[in-house]
Amino acid sequence: MHFYAFIEQEKAVFPITWMCRKLGVSRASYYRWAKPGGLTPTATRHLKLKDEVAQEFENSNHMAGRDQLTTLLNQRGVKVSIGTAGAIMNELGLRARGDACLEKHHGQ
Repeated sequence: MHFYAFIEQEKAVFPITWMCRKLGVSRASYYRWAKPGGLTPTATRHLKLKDEVAQEFENSNHMAGRDQLTTLLNQRGVKVSIGTAGAIMNELGLRARGDACLEKHHGQ
């Protein structure tokens, strides 16, 4: 479930401001999503890409960086540029682990 849908579902139980703060979502973006007409097509695509990037990053055991994620997503038919994948990784706080490089080059 996406953050906005969760906030919408729980707004009778918890204050919207509090949930937005705890989930790291701006109130303005929540209200923009909640208004009739919803998000713009670009914003909707960006939200979908965030889910796709996060899922592929998880599938790679946190090893894939932006270049590899871009390749993997494009192979699956999800069109994304290297810059967009990198920006989304930054937004989500995703950072590839370097364990494979250490093992490959240093035998650790």
